[in-house]
Amino acid sequence: MRTAILVVLAAALAGCNDLSQRWELDHARVLAVRLSAPGLAPGGVATVDALVVDDAGAPTVVAPRLVGLADPADAAVVTVAPGGGGWTVTAGDAAAIAAARAAAGLTDDQPLAITLGTIVTIAGVDHVATKQVRLGEALVNPPTPVIHVDGVAATDTPAPVAFDRDVALTLGGVTPADELAFDWLTSTGALTHSETAAATLTLAPDDAPTGHVVAIVRSDGGGAAWATAAIAAP
Repeated sequence: MRTAILVVLAAALAGCNDLSQRWELDHARVLAVRLSAPGLAPGGVATVDALVVDDAGAPTVVAPRLVGLADPADAAVVTVAPGGGGWTVTAGDAAAIAAARAAAGLTDDQPLAITLGTIVTIAGVDHVATKQVRLGEALVNPPTPVIHVDGVAATDTPAPVAFDRDVALTLGGVTPADELAFDWLTSTGALTHSETAAATLTLAPDDAPTGHVVAIVRSDGGGAAWATAAIAAP
């Protein structure tokens, strides 16, 4: 498994050449990988999932097909194993983490970051993404945000938008005190301010009248949360 992760990861990263705007959902890809706990105290356990989008721009959450250590030497301090229909990541004991931290030249108060490689299958095609887990301290993900379209919280029903008009995209459930990084994405129209808590969506007459918007929030400690919403113009 470790060999498969290393070979596929190296090939994928070497061949990466995405010319799209970062906010365009115009091809299948992995948008984010999430650990249920981005930081693990000694003996802590986390599960892994991923937010992906298909060629039609539709987002979904899936379990990776394969998860492994980017550096096999990290097996001394963290274990990756299948279980429960997905994958679990388990931190080693305090002594192992302390030894790995010392070997890396880190002080006792510096986090030990371990890189995981993941292989996620989208419509039968494998995609590769990496994710770091921090060892030695328990961390949590940001709160799950709620997308608001022109001030109205998105539901299971497509949110109404209009052509040739700026549509305000904001987030409920997060505050400035959370100190988060933001990424907005869309499968139709164009976004401005896509890396702030509030973005603007504009649909030109020749844009698709229906699509999806995605908001991803990330914390300094490697945490991630997201929300998605369908949109539709008359």
